[in-house]
Amino acid sequence: MADIEPIRTIRTEADYKTALARIDRLMGTGPGSPEGSELDALVDLVDLYERSHQPMGYPDPVAAIEFRMEQAGLEPRDLIPFIGSRAKVSEVLSGKRPITMPVAWALHEHLAVPVDVLRPLENRPDHPPPNLSGVLPLSVERLDGASSVPAQGSPRRAPVTLTEHERAAPCRTRTASGSL
Repeated sequence: MADIEPIRTIRTEADYKTALARIDRLMGTGPGSPEGSELDALVDLVDLYERSHQPMGYPDPVAAIEFRMEQAGLEPRDLIPFIGSRAKVSEVLSGKRPITMPVAWALHEHLAVPVDVLRPLENRPDHPPPNLSGVLPLSVERLDGASSVPAQGSPRRAPVTLTEHERAAPCRTRTASGSL
C-alpha cells in the first residue's frame, strides 16, 4: 500500500510533472481505497491543468473522417453520397481536394463529424482570421438581388444589422473592381 501524500494545486510545470509521476505510482490501486481517492483527485487536477495550459485544438479533417469511417466500419465508397464521385472521395481523403461547406455539413449530419473540424482552416475558431486589411468589400450583394452599400461619406465598412432571415440568406461579396 502506497503512502498518501497531501494533494496540492497544480500551478507550475514542475507541479504538473510531479502529479503525473504520482499518478503513475497510484495506477492499479483499488477504487474506494484512500489511494484510489487520491488518484481520482490528482487525475481531476491534471485534467484541469491540461485544459487551461495545453489546449488540444482540432484534429486534421481527413484524419477525423478516416477515424469515423473506421469506427463505423465504412469504406471510401460509402462516402460517395456525401462527397460525390469516387474520384472526389479519393481526392478529399488524400488531401488534394478541399472539403466544401456543403460536404462538411453532409459528413456532420451522416457521420457525426463536428463541422468545426471539417471547416477550412481560416474559418476555424482556433485559427486567427487572415489579415484582410485593404481587401474590405465595398458592397455586399445577396443572391436574391438586394444590395448593401455604405452610405456616402461613411467609412468603407458600414455597420449592418441583419434580421434572422437576412442572416440565413446566402450572399456574394462585391470587390472594389466590381466583380463578385
